[in-house]
Amino acid sequence: MNRLRSISVPTLVLLALAAVSLGAAAAGTVAAAGPATLSKTSAGWQLKLSAQMYQALIAYNPRLRVLTAKSFVPSLITQYKFSTRESPWAVLGDFTGDGKQDLVFLTHVDDTVLLLSAIAEGKGYRVAELSRIRDGLNDTIEVAPGKIEQGVWNFLRVQPKGVVFSALDQMEVDLKTEGVRFEYWKMSAEILFWDSGHLRRLRIKP
Repeated sequence: MNRLRSISVPTLVLLALAAVSLGAAAAGTVAAAGPATLSKTSAGWQLKLSAQMYQALIAYNPRLRVLTAKSFVPSLITQYKFSTRESPWAVLGDFTGDGKQDLVFLTHVDDTVLLLSAIAEGKGYRVAELSRIRDGLNDTIEVAPGKIEQGVWNFLRVQPKGVVFSALDQMEVDLKTEGVRFEYWKMSAEILFWDSGHLRRLRIKP
């Protein structure tokens, strides 16, 4: 069930290099103000959740835990091009075209990896599960002949506006707002986008 909450509390910074429970005031959480951001610091890349995003995620499931760089297949992380707008576990943008900031990110409960969205709605956020990968933290992939690595090998990127063609779905879509590219490394990908408030999916080749 999707739940919507909003409160006036400090923004929490979730460190990219230490697993932090959203429901705990653990080491690595610091107070800040303003909208959610992704930024590079001496400790690594940090995701700052706005107060409204944080509360909505806690209301959705207080057991959610943040994925970290160490959660992913090492070879994937070394090839990913981080930016102030995207990391493998989180992307920020206005995905519905309402002028408000939205979040799509990878998290986990125990060993199950979840892809969640936090879409601005009213004065709060509506959280929804977009995908679920059972035992995703313990998955393995052959990154080179005879070389097996363990970890998450799904990752996120911002999909720019514009025309996207899917040979798999045999259709063309003109994205009016940014979307989210959800990739299965070296295998397949989905473009997730919102059309009139409704989530749509377009399958593409990586």
